[in-house]
Amino acid sequence: MAKDIILIVLIFFALQRVSELILSKKHEKKLVDKGAELVVEKYLTLMKLMHVTWFVVCFWGWRNYSGEFDLWSYVFLAMLGIGQALRFSSMLTLGERWAIPIYIFKDQEPIRSGLYKYFRHPNYFGVILEVAAMPALLELWPATIIFSGLNFWILVLRMSKENENLYDKVNL
Repeated sequence: MAKDIILIVLIFFALQRVSELILSKKHEKKLVDKGAELVVEKYLTLMKLMHVTWFVVCFWGWRNYSGEFDLWSYVFLAMLGIGQALRFSSMLTLGERWAIPIYIFKDQEPIRSGLYKYFRHPNYFGVILEVAAMPALLELWPATIIFSGLNFWILVLRMSKENENLYDKVNL
């Protein structure tokens, strides 16, 4: 039964990421049409490659998974749920300003409602939880460490670029 539940979660996450790619493209066009500027990220391709590889490893791990749920399994499922809540809340708050690449409006303040009232990057905190929890749920400990480290490094670069372009330019 645990293996079936994990498969459902993996498929849900995979379909969700594909729908996010589609939504991002839709938002990118609207952002450009409204005058937003793309912030070039040299590591965006690496981020996408990391996520695809993460899914491949997780699906591979699922095929070889023979465990049953224990207390830690429920902790990792909770981390996935919290990650989802943070990401969905962020996407809802940002609305059409949410996209995978970074776009900025030089004449607009950063969003400061929703979770953004409390901290700058709730979406990324959600991604950090998800990237760590899924391979951990599958007991893929080396993958948990490798993907968490790579994801953290990419997000530090990304947050630095966002902070520089969103907050520093408007003296916040």
